[in-house]
Order: sequence, then C-alpha cells, then structure tokens
Amino acid sequence: MKETLKSEKEFLKANYPEIHKKHGNQMLANTLQNILLMHIKETYPVLRKELYDTKDRLENQLKTLKTPDQKVSFVLGLLNDVCKSYCDTVAGNRKDLSESALVGGAKISQIIHNEYVEKLDKIDPLLDLTDEKIGNILLNSAGNQ
Repeated sequence: MKETLKSEKEFLKANYPEIHKKHGNQMLANTLQNILLMHIKETYPVLRKELYDTKDRLENQLKTLKTPDQKVSFVLGLLNDVCKSYCDTVAGNRKDLSESALVGGAKISQIIHNEYVEKLDKIDPLLDLTDEKIGNILLNSAGNQ
C-alpha cells in the first residue's frame, strides 16, 4: 500500500507538477474527512435536541404511570395508536410509506388480484366428482323435501 501511494505521488508530481499537492489519495481522504466532520457538526445539535426531547417526553409518560388507572389508560392509548397505525397502513394513509415496495392495503390487493386469483384458477372444482357423486350431494343437501 505504501508503494502504491508513493508511486501515485510520483506520478502526479511528474505529470501534473502544478496541482500534484492538491490531488491524490491522501487529499481525497482529507477532503472526505472534512466533509464528514462538517456534516456531523451540522446535524449533531439537531439530533441531540430530538434525542433529549424524546427522552423528556418518555420520562413524562413514565411519571403518569404511577397509578393503576393511569397504566390502563396508557396501555389503551398505545393499543389505539397501534390500531390506528395499522388501519392507516392498510388504507394507504400513512405518510411514511415505502416508495420501493408495496405495503399495507396495496400489498394485500396485489396478493388477492394476482397470486390468489391465479392459484384459484388452477383449482379444478370438479376433480374427483362424478355425475353420481354430484347427484348424491344435491339430494343429501335437499333433505326430505
């Protein structure tokens, strides 16, 4: 690896003497590192604030769970949230739905219209049924009428 970096430096110095100091593997690594550090400096405060806000919100929710009545209402609220999220997913009303794959109601519809119908069409409903068996079934279902 050291030899490769050395030969890269020599190549750049020989062929591009005016700009060789600003190019090459080491400069690329330094530039990428600086970009990453700038990105971290920009996003870290926002992420930290969101994390602390979430922590505070969850701690406040935990404080409300002091009595059994509050625990029941909290769990009921969670179940309602899950139920609403499920219904929204099936109905296609979620804002965070995947753009790369079918989910929820769209996936269910695809399965019913493509896979289920295709498999249903392959079933022979009269397989192993003779006219005599069909006649017996009809007579048996009619009872004594």
